[in-house]
Amino acid sequence: MAFDLDGTLLTGTPSWEMIHAHFGTLQVAQQAHRDYSSRKISYAQFMSRDLSAWPKPISRGMLTEILSGYRLRPEASAVVGDLKLMGYEVAIITSALDLLAKMVAYRLKIKYVLANKIGFDDSGNFNGRVYPLVDPINKHRALIGLAARVGIRLRNTVAVGDTPYDESFLKTAGRGIVMGDEQLAARLNMPCIHNLEELLELL
Repeated sequence: MAFDLDGTLLTGTPSWEMIHAHFGTLQVAQQAHRDYSSRKISYAQFMSRDLSAWPKPISRGMLTEILSGYRLRPEASAVVGDLKLMGYEVAIITSALDLLAKMVAYRLKIKYVLANKIGFDDSGNFNGRVYPLVDPINKHRALIGLAARVGIRLRNTVAVGDTPYDESFLKTAGRGIVMGDEQLAARLNMPCIHNLEELLELL
């Protein structure tokens, strides 16, 4: 069972937007997002341009503090617990930063986390390096790799996501489930849920 993060396990402002809103750099982020969405730049280029707008130096602690304002869906903990009791291995696959993904995984006791990373120097400050491990448009590659590592056939996987960026992720899984977007669900011919508890009724 693989979950997207922003908009799926979490609600409210997406994590990248949280950071840019804090620093007042939303315009740079929005232009980079448009260029990536139109395939003018790669995801690695998007990350580099996006993060270049951040003030320097910026520490791991500062980013962690900003991201700690995330909003977990109220039912998430109970649902993840139920999934484990049902025998599912649970994972987070997200293009958000691993700083946030690991916080959420620790809180929900989720073992597997695939997310994007950035580098820090010996002083704990961002060193300009980016590690785009989960490209949103190609998120299915992360799912395929994780399934192989865990030893689960793709036909036995379930993916839950909430935006068109999750399309390849949802279609590659044995079963795709859309969170909140009725139009996307209809286009992909997949069930749509609006609360994680509804997921349990579909399994």
